[in-house]
Amino acid sequence: VAGEDRVRAHRLDSGFWQIDIHFGFAQTPNVPRELGRADIPGLILDPGRMSFFVGRSNVKSTARPGMARWRERFYAGLARIATRPTEFFRIPPDQVIELGAEVEI
Repeated sequence: VAGEDRVRAHRLDSGFWQIDIHFGFAQTPNVPRELGRADIPGLILDPGRMSFFVGRSNVKSTARPGMARWRERFYAGLARIATRPTEFFRIPPDQVIELGAEVEI
């Protein structure tokens, strides 16, 4: 995704903004860097002073019918060792507010 097409901003109510950053398959995401480069009229961005809200799901295997138990455990294990969103998007850990949920499969 070309630099000028990468960042889109939308003004929301109460002084909030929604900023969408698009990366291509082979590009390495770096959210703070892209926010620092963004030129959004009416908005001054300082990535070092921002808080980032990130969702997280903890996958838990259950005995309920559906998927085979070994497959549930395998999937839950893969989910546990996957790269965390904060690492993938290069977000500094001290600027993250993580919201989580436990998902039973």
